[in-house]
Amino acid sequence: MKHKKLKKGLTTILTVSMAAGLVTPINVHAATYDDHTMYMVGNAHIDTAWQWPYEDTARDVIKDTLQREIKALNENPNHKFTMSATKHYEWAKEYYPEMYEEIKKFMKNGQWDNPGGQVVEPDLNIPSGESLVRQSLEGQHFFEKEFGKTSTVGYVPDTFGFSGQFPQILKKSGMDSFVTTKLNWQNDGNNGKARRKSDVFKWNGIDGKSQVLSYAPHLDYVSDYNDNAIKEAFDRNKQSGYETNVKIALGMFGGGDHGGGPDGNGYNRYDGKTVDGAEVKLATISEFFDD
Repeated sequence: MKHKKLKKGLTTILTVSMAAGLVTPINVHAATYDDHTMYMVGNAHIDTAWQWPYEDTARDVIKDTLQREIKALNENPNHKFTMSATKHYEWAKEYYPEMYEEIKKFMKNGQWDNPGGQVVEPDLNIPSGESLVRQSLEGQHFFEKEFGKTSTVGYVPDTFGFSGQFPQILKKSGMDSFVTTKLNWQNDGNNGKARRKSDVFKWNGIDGKSQVLSYAPHLDYVSDYNDNAIKEAFDRNKQSGYETNVKIALGMFGGGDHGGGPDGNGYNRYDGKTVDGAEVKLATISEFFDD
């Protein structure tokens, strides 16, 4: 009873003091990026064959990548990993069956993501439309058979150029979204700085009907995002006259070309981090586009 009377008395004194101008209310400013979320995607883009034969990829690259990621995902349930290309999963199944079973476990609990829906991450300039259709036909059938789910995101982070019919092929293959980082490499006379109205956009196919929700991160797929890079990712979708009202952004980190992906320390740099009010969230590509 005494406690309640004391509390009531203090409230009355405070109210009267504020009315008399004796107490200045604290002016609390919201952080600049409140309600924003940065999705950081650990990934391992792998060139099936580039400056090495594909035997090296099957023997070394796949093995090293899987070992690193399985260890990291087992260490922490917050860690999530993204890898495409059904050919790489086929090699994992054939040569590393125990690790393949681990992949299936992570795929089921949402820690491992299978974007792309293609056999490899293909060139998208020279091959015919029929070739690209069959890439997706074979790839999606494999993912559905092995993991019980197909890809929903077109994933070609390292492809130099894109066919105008690709949105139609993606849509008809079950992929409503698309991501790449290679738009950053265009020579637009801006000193190598990616210049576009927004990093999130809708890509319209040349058939005049097909459209995929697309995102082009302003840094490459193996980048280290410091606080300024994270804030810039938000700002790029707020450019004057082209505001998207999208308060989530995408960044990709890990190992590319010869594979690798992030280790536990790579994930820990972002896990639980905040930047000027924004949450930094470890996620998969599919999670980002779903949200």
